[in-house]
Amino acid sequence: MRYGDFLAAARSVRDALSRAALAANEPVHVRIANQPLDLAAYAGVWLAGGVVVPVHRASPPGAVAHVAAKTRARFEWDGVLNVISSAAPAPRPILEDAALIVFTSGSSGMPKGAVLSHRGFIGKLEAIQSMLGFRETDRTMLVLNITFSFGIWVAVLTLLHGGCVLAREKFAAGAFLGDLKESGATQVAVVPTMMRSLILDVPQSALRCGAPALRQVPGQQHGRVDEQVETRHVVARQARQRRLAEFHVGTAEHHPLVDAAAVAGQALRQSGGHGRGGIRDGHRVAPLVPGETGVQAGAS
Repeated sequence: MRYGDFLAAARSVRDALSRAALAANEPVHVRIANQPLDLAAYAGVWLAGGVVVPVHRASPPGAVAHVAAKTRARFEWDGVLNVISSAAPAPRPILEDAALIVFTSGSSGMPKGAVLSHRGFIGKLEAIQSMLGFRETDRTMLVLNITFSFGIWVAVLTLLHGGCVLAREKFAAGAFLGDLKESGATQVAVVPTMMRSLILDVPQSALRCGAPALRQVPGQQHGRVDEQVETRHVVARQARQRRLAEFHVGTAEHHPLVDAAAVAGQALRQSGGHGRGGIRDGHRVAPLVPGETGVQAGAS
């Protein structure tokens, strides 16, 4: 997909939502499977003034219903616009100027959502760019789901700087190293479970990263990017030393509420189940809906 095609697809989503009278800051579910058009749908929702709620196409119906009950969304984009509720949601202070609502997978309970503002989103992208330096020549392999905020950062930064996203529907340990070499990927973002899978599923003799174009492998450690991983033979070295924690990443996905806050200066607010108000950028905000928790991040 070329950039012109991407923009045309995003505008198509925007136009469909505008015709359906999407309100400002209204959540829209976007069903995804790590396809290029999924990213274009995100852009289209933002162009229409909505809030992106990524929902994987393989999510169990119970988890999808739980997310819908939390977001109260009317609309779902899944290649076409679907109406999933007839009632327009009432304005909610927590969604004012929101860009994303990212939900956990629900593997350890029901999915929990974290709200990220446009201001926090921009701050996060600028911070990651200052450390990783995405380039126009980059070919970024995307094996992280774009329901996962780190996957979103990596994809968006690649596109913002004129690079190419090599989207993969899922991480496959057996094919991963060969795919890196054959695709000419210059970078790939990973999490420790992926590296652990390589060590367990790939013979040690094959744990060699023979991808000459690969320049960096950001991974996850304590929610910060603080150095670049050695790219040549990185997997073999990590396998020998078993130091999986030394892969570095730009987000703290183990705690969704610190995602944006760690970068741009934050005011974390939580209703505690009682609908109390909170603080955003030094000012009091209206009460939250009972049980809501969110991040509002601004420039520090």
